[in-house]
Amino acid sequence: MKNRIAASAATVLALAAVNVMAAPGDIIGGGNIEFTGKVSADTCYVLNKGGDAKTILVNMGNVNTADLVNSTVTSPALPQGVDAGSASFDITCSAATGVVMKFAAPASQLVTGNKILKINNGSTGPSLAGGVGIAVYKDRSSTDAFDLSNGELYSGTLAAGQKERVGFAAAYVKTTGDLKAGDANATLPFTIITP
Repeated sequence: MKNRIAASAATVLALAAVNVMAAPGDIIGGGNIEFTGKVSADTCYVLNKGGDAKTILVNMGNVNTADLVNSTVTSPALPQGVDAGSASFDITCSAATGVVMKFAAPASQLVTGNKILKINNGSTGPSLAGGVGIAVYKDRSSTDAFDLSNGELYSGTLAAGQKERVGFAAAYVKTTGDLKAGDANATLPFTIITP
């Protein structure tokens, strides 16, 4: 038994010595660097720090159910904190053109005259919030919510390469049913078209 332990220890020490005594230029490790991305040919697109953005991320923060009890489309519970519920980005085009950026949520994801987006795709469950949706406004002081099925976020004419800053504010608002705490996420599609 002692001989086996001694032999195993000698083998480990020999392998360690080989690694320590690597000569200059010997390959002693390696791996791969992976690059991911996509090249698109959209004539007009949303531009952020990362380039052409297909997704605009909006941090809604953490809102207490007590703040939502009396919230409505005209009196929303705005998220607290710097930039919570807000987004700003640039629209740019490769050639001079008229541009309209519209919300494009399907009717199945909307309530209250198409002004409230269902959270969690309308799903319910133990970890999902309930009795609440998301409304989108021109800014934090506005009480007139956009029509999320086809409301215009931006309309104008852009020169080739011109960047137009666009922004909005979003807020949670009470819908039907009991308010319930939990995850409250949603996806709001948009389109960029020529008028």
